[in-house]
Amino acid sequence: PDQVNQYTINILYYYMKLVIAGSGIAGNVLLRQLRPYIRLGYLDVYLFEKRESSLKSRPPGLNILLNHNGMAALAESDPELEMNMRAIGRDVTNWTSRLMNGKILFDLDDVVNEKLAQVPCLVARWDRIHKCCEEGNESFITYNKSVEIVEKDPLNENKLRIKLSTNEVLDDIDFVVGCDGRYSKVRESVLGPSVPFYGPPYIADFRIVCSTKEVNTKVPHFKGIQRVYQTFDHGGCVRVGLMRMPPKANGGDDDDDDELGLFGNVPMGDDHASFETQKQDPQFLARAFSSLNAPSVNDQIGNLVLEILQRHGASAHWARKQETPTKYAIANNILLIGDAAGAIYPSLGQGANLSLEDACIAAACFRAYFENNNINITSRVSAIRTPRRNDIQRWSRQHAMHVAFGNLENEIRDWTQDNGPWRRALFQLWNGWPRAHIAQHFEPIQAQVATRDNFASFGDLVTISQDGDLYNPNTIDAKLDLSKGEPRLYFMELHGPRPLSVRWLTRHTQVTQCLASLDNQPFWLAVHIPTPSENDHKPTLTNTKVFLIPPRHFVKLHAGTWHAGPFWRPSKHNDSADLDRMTFVNLELADTNVVDHFSVDLLEEYNVHDPHATIPVVIHDES
Repeated sequence: PDQVNQYTINILYYYMKLVIAGSGIAGNVLLRQLRPYIRLGYLDVYLFEKRESSLKSRPPGLNILLNHNGMAALAESDPELEMNMRAIGRDVTNWTSRLMNGKILFDLDDVVNEKLAQVPCLVARWDRIHKCCEEGNESFITYNKSVEIVEKDPLNENKLRIKLSTNEVLDDIDFVVGCDGRYSKVRESVLGPSVPFYGPPYIADFRIVCSTKEVNTKVPHFKGIQRVYQTFDHGGCVRVGLMRMPPKANGGDDDDDDELGLFGNVPMGDDHASFETQKQDPQFLARAFSSLNAPSVNDQIGNLVLEILQRHGASAHWARKQETPTKYAIANNILLIGDAAGAIYPSLGQGANLSLEDACIAAACFRAYFENNNINITSRVSAIRTPRRNDIQRWSRQHAMHVAFGNLENEIRDWTQDNGPWRRALFQLWNGWPRAHIAQHFEPIQAQVATRDNFASFGDLVTISQDGDLYNPNTIDAKLDLSKGEPRLYFMELHGPRPLSVRWLTRHTQVTQCLASLDNQPFWLAVHIPTPSENDHKPTLTNTKVFLIPPRHFVKLHAGTWHAGPFWRPSKHNDSADLDRMTFVNLELADTNVVDHFSVDLLEEYNVHDPHATIPVVIHDES
């Protein structure tokens, strides 16, 4: 009886009436993971979708690339759905880039084996993936209706009122999740009109699907995704990705019935009206890919791409590359996910994948709320997801630049060199997706700006002194201890940007280490007070702090202070390569990193075995 009473109390306390706007990937994946709480009585869900319920009204049967990070996030949170998706698509681990004449630019043979990704990505038809996500949710979806306005309930300011496209009104709503795309009505009704930004690089995106039986060229066997380029003398290039998908009918393995999918990018230039006219020409894409050097007759891939463009260019589905600013939390009880939270350039194929990541993290935060942790769902989702979406938005914009300016030598170097910026970005992209179990069980760490006072338990924060000022370790200077060895003062160059999250802490017990940015840039440092060496005292996650170190400051760490970093991110106004690396001034002992370097895994005591799982950090100007 006590358990039953407590169960009843929990339901009464945590019960929620939830509205989800939009039944795309984000809305359906979120609903799938919330269905257990509907059965338990914690939750009532109303999902509104403007399209019809018939199969014909599903999204068109275009190709979709579910990238390594999206499928990994799904594998963690909803392995059943991940398995169902893989049954109707084709796994890919190989990425090859080539010219139309057959010259190979680079070949990433197996990105999982090379540790760039954890699981294969998936190529499939968009309509079949959507159907897969929607299965089991149909009874909760109301079709032919969309959420148009979200406002406070006039009878209860803690509740919401929903107005639908049919002029119906729903009162007494506890929570709304907007999954209604880049032209989100939920977002617009709260924040006002937000037309997606369209600006340089001026790139248009297209997709085409056809059967292998609809081309005369013999379809060669090829691995993975073939990225095919055509360059121009005046700069810029056109690019297409060629993928091979299972047959439309049953997802079988008969190559003769396979479908071929193209997804590509072409530069538009500044004259958008002229481009709109040009793309109406059925041979526009074919000419773009053969305008300079027609592919060699010996190159089957180039000939195949050209024939698909010649035969099916008129059926291409076009989209401009647009952005909207990232915004997840627009009220304590209104959350945006998917494209509604911030549209991105699709040059990295990340739109659907961000929707998968968003939905899995949102579901984890709802679970944390229902399972006796009355958290603020919107603020936690925003804290975890905002830096991630901003990173991918920046990488996607930079990748679009390759098409706009056509510097393939840079692209080859960036993708293939171990320290190339794109190689590092791909590792972060495909491995750095926030983990749902971390989102559910751990509160993000709140970053704060370091001051002399709030940093005192960990070390000294030192700023500029005037010439002639006397030494004063109590107010402006740092008290150093370099007595246990030979001091070493050096410049330390680090590659980045370095994602701001915490997992491992390190300490040096024999020296008061000092660190400063030589680039006059802010950076973050995670710290924990020194712990006694005896009895194996370890730092704890709850007592770990993160500080922003302002420009023109350096920090001295007390001997034994646990720390991680430095971390840095591009500013909102500068996402160029300037911050691909930073140089720091480091003062320690000559043998510090040899004999005085002790590290601890903060998640070890929680039995978190995923080596890439980290605790996110909240940066207030981002979230």
